[in-house]
Amino acid sequence: MQNFGVQQGLRNQISEIDTDNIRIISSLGFTVVCSIGSGQFGQVYKVFDKCRNLFAIKVQKKELYLKQEWDAVINIFGDNQLGSENLIRVFGKKELEDRVIILMAYANLGNLLNLIDAQRLFNVNQYQIQQQGNQYLEERVISIIMRQILTGLNDMHNAKLVHCDIKPDNILLDRKLSQKQVNMNICEAMICDYGETNNEILANKQMSLKPIGGTSGFQAPEILTYMRNASVDNWQKLSGKIDIFSAGTVLFQLAMKYHPYITHVVNDISIPQDQKAAFIQNSNGIQNSRR
Repeated sequence: MQNFGVQQGLRNQISEIDTDNIRIISSLGFTVVCSIGSGQFGQVYKVFDKCRNLFAIKVQKKELYLKQEWDAVINIFGDNQLGSENLIRVFGKKELEDRVIILMAYANLGNLLNLIDAQRLFNVNQYQIQQQGNQYLEERVISIIMRQILTGLNDMHNAKLVHCDIKPDNILLDRKLSQKQVNMNICEAMICDYGETNNEILANKQMSLKPIGGTSGFQAPEILTYMRNASVDNWQKLSGKIDIFSAGTVLFQLAMKYHPYITHVVNDISIPQDQKAAFIQNSNGIQNSRR
């Protein structure tokens, strides 16, 4: 098997899918460091270019790539009209063979779930956080993170775009070096994944969300109502309010370390029936201990 510009530690871990993706990525002049995410819509890799600059590259099958994602990117970043520090920048897109390759900024702390769940050290502005056991985030730290998330949403909403899939998985954290205080690490929260993003004006003109975006447990009530009976009578004007609802759910998770609609979410995800009761009971125990 050819190496295709893969770092030594990754060579024994790559799958058949990864092999094809890495070959295509390498043909563009990038070296793959590791896989940093995967899902039904594609794989994401940490890469560096010939100048050793780090990036993230998402690889998707052409038939799974949503045109509205690139339309959103053009609306957000086209002609440098909007350069929000709280939106993950997308630098370009290229189609090769049967795949779409998207070059994005790399966030070195992963997604917000790392901060909610993991036991690791973070710096959020000047506040150092050590996640250990049942230790909870201070309100001032949560306020910093939420302000950054809401700033990113405000920039999207000003561009008449609704993200439609705000959740911890789609909030990335990046430790940046402060220009004012050279020795201080700054943690920046940035919204990513524009695959479900809808144009507010177009969606309301057509009275449809194509596709209807969102993740169970984070969708606003008006989206759920429309999903259950997709008719003109049930249409409610799409607006940034659905993103604010989702952001509120993220806020709850940051503060409480559990999901406010845990029972509903468990019923929607693939947990074996005989394990659901134990899962919910354990989650209720976490809730009670926080109260």
